[in-house]
Parts: sequence; C-alpha cells; structure tokens
Amino acid sequence: MVVEVRSPTANPQRIRKTRWAFHKADWLAFQADCEKALGAPVDGPLTVQQRTDRFEEALRTAAARHIPRGARADPRPWALDPALVEAVLERRAARAALSPDDPDSRVRWITAKRRAAELERRAAQDHFREFVSSTLNKPANLGRVHKTLKKWERGLDDEPRDGQAMEDRGKTISTDKDKAEAFAREYARVSRQVRVPKLDRIARHKMAQQSKRSCQECEGHRSGACSPFYMEDLVREISRLQLKKSPGPDQLRGRSVGDSIGRLIQEVHDGWQLPKARKKDPPEGTTAQKFVLTAYDFSRAYDVVDHRLLRVRLLELGLPHCMVRWLWQWLRDRRVRVEVNGVKSGERVFRAGLPQGSVLAPPLFLLWAAPLIRSLKNIPGCSPFMYADDTAALCSGADIQTAKRRAQLAADSLVEWARSSKMVVAGQKTQVMVLSQWARDAVDLSIKVAGVSVKARDTLNLLGVTLDRLLHFGQHCKKLKQRTRPRLAHLRRLTGRDWGLEEKQLRTVANGYVRGALEHAAEAWLPSTPPSHVEVLEREMRAAARIITGCVASTPTHALMAEAGLAPP
Repeated sequence: MVVEVRSPTANPQRIRKTRWAFHKADWLAFQADCEKALGAPVDGPLTVQQRTDRFEEALRTAAARHIPRGARADPRPWALDPALVEAVLERRAARAALSPDDPDSRVRWITAKRRAAELERRAAQDHFREFVSSTLNKPANLGRVHKTLKKWERGLDDEPRDGQAMEDRGKTISTDKDKAEAFAREYARVSRQVRVPKLDRIARHKMAQQSKRSCQECEGHRSGACSPFYMEDLVREISRLQLKKSPGPDQLRGRSVGDSIGRLIQEVHDGWQLPKARKKDPPEGTTAQKFVLTAYDFSRAYDVVDHRLLRVRLLELGLPHCMVRWLWQWLRDRRVRVEVNGVKSGERVFRAGLPQGSVLAPPLFLLWAAPLIRSLKNIPGCSPFMYADDTAALCSGADIQTAKRRAQLAADSLVEWARSSKMVVAGQKTQVMVLSQWARDAVDLSIKVAGVSVKARDTLNLLGVTLDRLLHFGQHCKKLKQRTRPRLAHLRRLTGRDWGLEEKQLRTVANGYVRGALEHAAEAWLPSTPPSHVEVLEREMRAAARIITGCVASTPTHALMAEAGLAPP
C-alpha cells in the first residue's frame, strides 16, 4: 500500500553556517598566540604583502584554536523570500563556476551578485514597510515606535553585544561574570565612605547629642507623621492628588526646569531695566545691574553623600527623629549586585551615596545642600539656583568688578562647603558667563574655582538651555535645530505615499519626539527670544507638519499647521 501525503509548499530548508561565538572565546590565550606568532624571527626582510599574509595567518590560527563556533541565529523573515532564495542560489552557482579560462564566468558572477543584492534590498524594504504599516500602526505599539526612533538617533543598540572585550585594571575581560564584577567593583569604589577624622568626630558627637532627645513630632508614641505607613495609605493618598501638580495642604508645589530658568531670566531683565547711575555710590540695587552667572559641577554628587553627615544635617533642619531614623536605616547597609546578560556579580556594600533613580534622592540632596544655599544667600547680590545637583549662582553689581568680586566670594563659599561635606567641585567643568548689555564687560573676566582659573565664555549651558550674554537665545535655537533635523529625517523614514504610520500616529510621535525637544523649558526662554530666532524653530515644526500631512512646501503656514493639528510653537 502506498500512501501519498501532499502539503502546501513549505519554506526551503536552510543550512545555517556556523558563526564565531566570541562570548565563549579565550581572549588571553588568543592574544598570547598572536604575539608569539608575530614575534617569531624571520629570515631576511619581508615585503608589505608578506607581512600582511603573516599577520592574517597568525589571526586565523589563533582564532581556530581559541574562538569556538556556534549555530547562527534564525534568518531574518525577509531572507526567506522565494525570489531572493533563488537569486542567492544562482550567485553561489556562478561563484562556483568561476574559471580563469572562461572570461564570461566572471561577468555572470558579477551580474548574479548584483541581482541578489538588489533583491535583498527590495525584500528588506518591503518587509520594513509592511512592519511599519501593520505592527507599528497599532496604538499599543506607540512605545515601540519611540524605541525605534531612539535607536536610529543613537546609531546603536542598547543591548550589549556578545564577546565585547573591555579593560579592567590592566587586564582584558570578555566574560559576563568578569564584566559584572568589574562594574560592581567600580560602583562600590565610587560610593565608598571617605574618612576625614575631624569631620567624623564632629558628626559622631552631634549624633550622640541628638540621639538622647525624643522625637518632637510624636514624643516617642509613633503617632501622626511618625505612625506606620502602609501600602493602602499610599494608594489612598495618591488617589487624592490633583492633576497638573497643584499645591497640596502645605501650599507648596513642585519646581520644574522652566521655573528655575524663568526666575533667573526675570531677575536679569529686572536688573537691566533699572535706571542708570546718576551719582557716585548709589544705594545697592537702585541702578542698572550687571551679572556674572556661574554654573558649578560636583564630581559624583549623589554617589559621595556621607550618611552620618546627612543624618546630622536632617536633624538640624528639624525633621522628626522617627523619619530621620527610617532614612538612616534605608541608606545604611545597601547591598548591590550588577547583572550582565543574566549573569550576576557578588554583593557589594555601599557605604555612602544616595540611590540613583530613587524618588527620595533629589529631595534628600536638596536638604543635604541647604547650608550651601543659606551661605550663598548671605552674600550681597547673590542669588543661588539649584535643581537636583545642578547648582548655579547669579551675582549682580552696579559695575562688573563688583559682580565679579561677589562671584568669587560665592565660588569660595561653595568650595568651602564642599570641603566640609566631603564633596569635590570639578573646577575644570565650571562655567562662567557675563550677562551685560555692554560687550566690554565680558572681556578677560575669570574667577578661581577649586584652584582652577575659569574664564568667562560666550554661552553657558544650564539645565538643557544655552544662555548667551544678551539672553537672545540664538545659539540655543541653533542647537535645537541641529538636534531636531535628524529626528525629522527619522520620522520621514516611517511614512510614504502608500505605506507607513497613519496621520494620528504620526501626530502623536511628532508632538513627543520633535516638539518635545523644541519646547524644553520654552515657557522660560521663548518670551525673550527675538522673532528671527523663533522662525528657526517654526521651520522645523512646519517640516514635521508636512511629514504628517504629506502637504507640499508651498502650502500656506496656517492651513498646514491646522491640517496637521499642530499649534505654532
């Protein structure tokens, strides 16, 4: 009896070639073999070609010994296209038929190779267009669209590559275990506790004095703000919060980047609007002011916060003892592991620093730096601006020399506070800029920060905004244009005449990916920007609107923006 079974045509079986398994390689032995082969003596001088052949042979021999091979990953879906598979087979056959006696064989091989490359390009393009039109068009995949755009913008994947080697303490490491241990060791080194005997004695003495007192909030009864807090309480309080960060019972609201930049710009403009001095030695703050803005940078700001000094500082600020005790227990004995490709390192204990990414880290750092803000405010004409660990000081004066002298006092005060708090100010990263309507005020101005002489620059970067001497923000608009141009090109790759993202999806992506970059803290700096600089940003928004709608360049601006559903910036 003969049974005949018929089935639909299946994809052709592909024999996958092996590939180098670099993550399993013994790189130290590979390096030793290469050095041994290349260091062997040779008879007589070698030509360039002989040296190249010798080098390639050393690499091939060492690779065959110390780099194993494994199966290739599954092929791309577009690689199974029937026409492409047929073209690849023809290319292989033409290559196998190459013969020096047949000149036409090389022509046939080149023709087959070009045809296979063209079919491969078309198959990949068709698959990508189908992927965008079907998969990425779903509202649930909006995050995937942003991830794709970010990947294009950076030009690389976020995922680590297998077999990537790195240097650690003068040695080459490639295994995931060694990498995880190296990262954990580096993090622990940065977050180590710095010993300063004098400061440590003072901190222990103050802690001993404060520990004898009972909690003033609950008087030891763990009631009110010191009562236990459960997850149900957290959910209930979150449900009571109002949108748009409105003030709560304490009438305090969160500060944004726009708030900090806006207050700085407003203070400068207010100082410029004062009348000019009409007499000698006018009262402080009654005449037109000139400003020196200094932006400081702390080395490893969050990672070097001393826990004992922080506890003393919180108690001095009047926080309840129960709350300070809870924060102390939360910070102490933090054990950390690093995971690389599923392989975990050993545990490391962090003796100092605030956990990066925690919601408590920024407010704790602000409380930690409260004495710094107080000392800067005590300097006449000095206004501190602090957002997380970004610190700036705006010093004013009736003349530029007065403003410079106050800026130097602010720098000395900050360095002194950093020294007493076991922190380090990166003088080489400090930025200084003169804010004055007179260009001669910005000539040859410099201050000393942590022993480093810092000269005034034409621009200053603060919280993602580039400030200039006259607060016209021309350089900032140019940087925004340079940043958004590649983003527009990437957005254009996701749409075509008869394929791509729908208009609704494109509008959502453009608002977050393009407009979000253009309008960073715009409520602070945009009112001061001249129309000629604003036009630079409006061109980018019109380009995004044309991508969304498919309109031509001659479309009127108002009609274009209305059709795209984008309000002008």
